[in-house]
Amino acid sequence: MSKYSRDLKIIIANEFLSGESSEILSKKYAISSRQIRYWSQVVAIHGDNAFQPTPHLRHAEARLQALKLMWTNNWSLGHSTLVLCLI
Repeated sequence: MSKYSRDLKIIIANEFLSGESSEILSKKYAISSRQIRYWSQVVAIHGDNAFQPTPHLRHAEARLQALKLMWTNNWSLGHSTLVLCLI
């Protein structure tokens, strides 16, 4: 279970995407500015589907395929987590 609710993540991400500084939001919500920027990337890519559970990655074979995609495409871990939710 996540420390922060899906709704809160989306609210904060949308504030950042609307032009608010991550440093200001960091102080306002007591969350790291790096985390806020990450959430904003997720919301920018996935929109309304951001932070939905991904049951397809609960199985070992699905995880292995995700790792192979990551290695084959030379993706960073952060980029992989953003993109693999679309699959």
